[in-house]
Amino acid sequence: MKKIFISLVCFASIIIYSQDGVLDSSFSEDGKLFLDTVFNYPNSNTEIIYDVLEQPDGKTVYLGKSFSSSGFFEPIYCTVFRLNMDGTLDSTFGNNGFFSYSTYTNNKNLFLTASKLLRLSDGSFLIAGHGNNSTNLSADIIAIKISPNGILDTTFGTNGIARFAIGGGNNKIVTCLEVYNDKIYIAGNIDQDIFIIGANMDGSFDDNWNSDGKIILDIGGKTNLIQKIQLLNNKIYAYGINYSEGGMPNYNISVSAFNLDGSPASYGINGTTEFYYGNSNANPNISLVIPKGNNETLFVISGDFFKINRYGNLDNTFGTGGKIKNPFNQNFSQSAISSDGSFLMTNSKIIGQTTNQMAFYTAKVNPDYTKALTFGTNGEAITNVSTPVFKEQFPSRVLVTNNGKVIVAGSVTTLPNPNVPNIKNQDYVILRYNNTNLSVKEIQTDELSLFPNPAKDILSIKTKEQIKKVEILDVSGRIIKASSGINDKINISNLKVGNYLINVITDKKAYRTKFIKE
Repeated sequence: MKKIFISLVCFASIIIYSQDGVLDSSFSEDGKLFLDTVFNYPNSNTEIIYDVLEQPDGKTVYLGKSFSSSGFFEPIYCTVFRLNMDGTLDSTFGNNGFFSYSTYTNNKNLFLTASKLLRLSDGSFLIAGHGNNSTNLSADIIAIKISPNGILDTTFGTNGIARFAIGGGNNKIVTCLEVYNDKIYIAGNIDQDIFIIGANMDGSFDDNWNSDGKIILDIGGKTNLIQKIQLLNNKIYAYGINYSEGGMPNYNISVSAFNLDGSPASYGINGTTEFYYGNSNANPNISLVIPKGNNETLFVISGDFFKINRYGNLDNTFGTGGKIKNPFNQNFSQSAISSDGSFLMTNSKIIGQTTNQMAFYTAKVNPDYTKALTFGTNGEAITNVSTPVFKEQFPSRVLVTNNGKVIVAGSVTTLPNPNVPNIKNQDYVILRYNNTNLSVKEIQTDELSLFPNPAKDILSIKTKEQIKKVEILDVSGRIIKASSGINDKINISNLKVGNYLINVITDKKAYRTKFIKE
């Protein structure tokens, strides 16, 4: 009886600790990693995660800001760190797992905020952000490049730094960074307008992009905020919001399309269309843009789902008037899509009596927009990272890894001395949850077939139309392989093992679906 009892206890433990929506104990021992990278009390400090990505080998890379108000230590506005799959710092990257960049001593601050991180096909990284007006520097858009092992690549730009002057003052922010056809595209906001920079891979302006390497666009004479760009079918699509100042804003969601020379594409009116979102006290956040068949597009905006047709109008056959409210009836700041089509969403949640009594709040939505009840408790995972006390907690990014795990990255704020409430210290926090994706079955419909799936060397494509182009994307949506011409097979032998998306463009339609490389 004793042996049977022990076996049952062990079996129950395995079930508990592998349950979806429970912290993964194989990551940093308890599923939580705290990082403190700057000098703290008696000075305030800020540590914020701005971006996260996964490498093909399963390591994860994070971009953040690490700033201390101490006059004795340099403020670091660009911190990149890489973690092994078990949550330990990767000592082969940078300085014991960290790449930190500051030019405070000589040139004031290079970055005011470094906000976007992108991994290139050779394993190196691009980082983009905006600068700050100072004695020696202006508020340019800035990019730097680092090697796969976290060393500044001095062959990029000038000694590793590319500066893009686009005018205006300090009121800039970078929100998008993509590479397509060996060109770099950096997008963001300048004052009340949006900008898109086209650059060469050496960090110089691409003069073929709108003749001078930059576009500044004002949609409707309103305040415009660009939140996503996407490169598809040799066009660049920019997604954002716009609103008029004064009172509670009424928001529109805008979509602008450009040809690769920067000219407006044939889309909407002069390349732009928009649809009404509604009024809100807070800016809606476009966290996902997912191309669908027939040139339709699915948006995840503050946790809710919107679908537009090929003309940029809301699809009235989708939900109610083109919208489906998320089943948790909550606002979510960030979301990610897994290989099985389910959605993971996150935000902070007040769980106590005061506004600073917060927790990390993560929820899972099925592909049919219902609650994924097997995740956490009825689809929700609520984690107070500072148990048993309450502290301010802000998740800022969510990522579904190739093996299905859910990473939520953010910050937690503490008061080192409760008697001095104006001095606050922030630490980076990384959580990893267990999560099971639905198995990917062989995709076969009347319109498109992929086989075999999973595939090892050759992926066959069958469709009734004539294939014009095939694009393979990683799970973040970045195109990593393309093949033009009439071809019903594509060689995937050089891809790493993992989950991928595939765009199949025919003479009549464009399809996007998923496959597994084994």
